[in-house]
Amino acid sequence: MKLSIFEEYPTEENFAKLDLLPFPVFLYIAAPSLTKWKNIRDQVSSHEAVADVGYWPILTEREGYWLSPFSQERALERVMNELEECKEELTVLWDAEPPLLRPSLFFRGLPGFVRKSRRIRKFLANAKSHGLSIVSCEYASTGSIIDWLYRCFTVSFNGGDGIINKMVMCYTSFPLISALRKRILWQISRQQESLGADYSVALGTIAQGVFGTEPILSPTDLAKDITDLRDLGVHNFALFRLGGLDEEYAAVLKEHLASAADLSAKA
Repeated sequence: MKLSIFEEYPTEENFAKLDLLPFPVFLYIAAPSLTKWKNIRDQVSSHEAVADVGYWPILTEREGYWLSPFSQERALERVMNELEECKEELTVLWDAEPPLLRPSLFFRGLPGFVRKSRRIRKFLANAKSHGLSIVSCEYASTGSIIDWLYRCFTVSFNGGDGIINKMVMCYTSFPLISALRKRILWQISRQQESLGADYSVALGTIAQGVFGTEPILSPTDLAKDITDLRDLGVHNFALFRLGGLDEEYAAVLKEHLASAADLSAKA
């Protein structure tokens, strides 16, 4: 069993929550540049609860924040060029979401959409040659048609080919995800069977993110999600986000994950 935790806001207050973790985890830290991320990584990597640290590149809200062909081309190129020139082995969380914070980009980002889509796919396909291990963080799906649409918009990738690890956001605190829970879990079971160790499921949310309105998952519901997903054969989990961790959530993690024999905290 393996656990990763996100932190979108790398502050001392949020990193203090590392002391609550009952075992080491893989920590994904959001940052606007690789240089800034490295500075943050160096501050937290020695903590006993941190098994390793991954880079979670984000854009400005105006640029699209997340990584999709709708985002500004110059910003996407900045991220990809920086990683291609890195000369260091890294695990990168490719947060493949459309620019919901800036809906105008759905229209303004259309010029060059195909070009940007091809560039993203080429970057991901060649990432391993640059020493990059890619974890594609994607929306949960309810079936093959939705999967196809996500791939058309370049916010989902096949995975399971040794190049890209797929992470699906199953945030059941959101009413829509909760309403579609059975269908989403069915799809997760199919993907887990197909992808095996290259697959993980992100749970939450236990703290609000960039929208500031994300509903909070209770410790009881977190325990239920972990139990149900383990019953489906899911071995790798992620949690959004570290800043929301408290003693109750930590107790759930300890009870449901700490006893797993092969816990190594890698996504």
